[in-house]
Order: sequence, then structure tokens, then C-alpha cells
Amino acid sequence: MKGIEILKTYPKVAAIIKEWFTKKMIESMSDNIPEDYRNYMMQRGATDEYLVNVIDKNPAALFEIFDSKNVYVGIVVETLPETEKSVFRYYICPKGKCLETSSEEFFKRKDVEHYAMLAAIDYINKMDEE
Repeated sequence: MKGIEILKTYPKVAAIIKEWFTKKMIESMSDNIPEDYRNYMMQRGATDEYLVNVIDKNPAALFEIFDSKNVYVGIVVETLPETEKSVFRYYICPKGKCLETSSEEFFKRKDVEHYAMLAAIDYINKMDEE
């Protein structure tokens, strides 16, 4: 699932992600930025284009946001004895209670990060519905 689809499918989580990145953007501004510009940026927020770029290119960048919601992502790497290739799996730990490790095997770290991100987004979305 691409970033734009994620933002549309999970609007509640999209709002959480946008708020978090907007806050970080404002915090990173130097002190000599005019207050009216800060207010403008706060109202405008992080753009969807920016969020899609982060989601698609660096899904692990969202892990800190998940941490702030007490949904932790873990990545495990194993070496397959028969091929000596490394495979990655992920698990989600909501409120410190880890769920089962994914049964899917990934050969690239970025792929496992993407699917772990999707699992965490889905969990947070369901959590916010309760």
C-alpha cells in the first residue's frame, strides 16, 4: 500500500502523523523565525505530499510516532541455515505486550519496515475506534 492510499484509508492515523510532523517542523525552526510565519506553518501543517514521501521512502521514520502511542515495533533478523540468507520479520508490542511475530519473511529491511508500519497503523486505527 502506497503512502497516499494509507492517508486515505486511515484518516485518523493520518491526522496523528500530520500533527506529529507539524510539531517537529515547528520545533526545528530557529528562534529568529517571525511568529506570524510560525503560526502560518502551524495552521498549514505538514503537507500530504511530504507525508507520502516519508511513508513511501522511510517507513521507519514513523516508528517514533507509534512509540508515542505506546505501540512499539520490533524487527527481528534471522539467517536461514540452508541458504545463509538473512530474513526479516516484525512484531508489534501495544502497551508493552508483544503480539506474535509475523509469519511473513522479508529479504529487505525496507520491506519489513513497510509491513511493520502498516500493521502498527492498522492497530492504532483500531485502538482509536474503541
